[in-house]
Amino acid sequence: MTIFSSRSVDTAQDRKHLIDFWIDHRAAGDVRRYLTTWRLRLLLTSRVWNVEKDTRIWETAAGQIAGMAMLWRRKPSSPYLVLECLVQPKLATEEFLSELIRWADQRAGEIAQEQGGELSVYAAGFPQHEYSARRMKDFGYTLIPPNPEQGNVYFARALKDEIVRPGLPQGYRICQLRNEEDIAAYQAAYGFAQVSPFHLREQIESDEYSHLLVKDAENGIAAYCECSICREEWEASRQRIGWIDYVETVAEQQGKGLGQAILIEGLRQLKAWGAEVAMLVTMRGNVQAMGLYRKTGFEEVEIQELPGYQKLVDIPG
Repeated sequence: MTIFSSRSVDTAQDRKHLIDFWIDHRAAGDVRRYLTTWRLRLLLTSRVWNVEKDTRIWETAAGQIAGMAMLWRRKPSSPYLVLECLVQPKLATEEFLSELIRWADQRAGEIAQEQGGELSVYAAGFPQHEYSARRMKDFGYTLIPPNPEQGNVYFARALKDEIVRPGLPQGYRICQLRNEEDIAAYQAAYGFAQVSPFHLREQIESDEYSHLLVKDAENGIAAYCECSICREEWEASRQRIGWIDYVETVAEQQGKGLGQAILIEGLRQLKAWGAEVAMLVTMRGNVQAMGLYRKTGFEEVEIQELPGYQKLVDIPG
């Protein structure tokens, strides 16, 4: 019988505790993996899923977080849910993992009923739990073998040497995302309406997250780069890693060197913050992006091909 109590999440009260739990787990394991701490912050403030109902935490008798589970989605009312589970390694038992999956099953059924239709729940492999495959199958999940074209490819670049800022075509300039007009255009152009105003403002005002833009002669956004660090994670892990979270060039602006220019500006920002290594992750099939990263000095450091698990959940009868 489990010794943990579980409850739903109070975003205002629990957000800091969940982030600290995430940082401790990453520092004890591998901080060179996604999800980064800033991506968790985004999930916990998203407007497209009910964070307080769709996240569950398990606590010890002393009130410390023993584990957490989230059922999140990328779009409102999406029939595709993603299950994320995380437990303290020393507390990871088969029984405890079963309890997390059992809650996810029940909550997925409730979401199906709320939305009035069948759902698909996807769970990535849990490499820290040697018995997770058996538990997932016991709960009706089907194993999805790794897809070579969809594996995660991790890239890294050392930041010890000087990073020279490249030139831009005439009429283009680099700036930070700051004013309300740019924020509105940024969200409209890149589909970030799911980010809550609180989280976006937190990012913009933070000295650990940067939105960099390339603006054209008409003041339009031609390319962008988001980069981040987490000093708490640096202190806990003794590894000063910075992340390139997003980089993109508007389709009609491609072929002008803007993607490389804004990526290099992101590297300069990470170095200015004190990061020693820059990392990013992309899909294995994203050949064009990988060419850009290699051209900018990144080297491939890992290909991650974990199995996944999928289950169809219908409205409870």
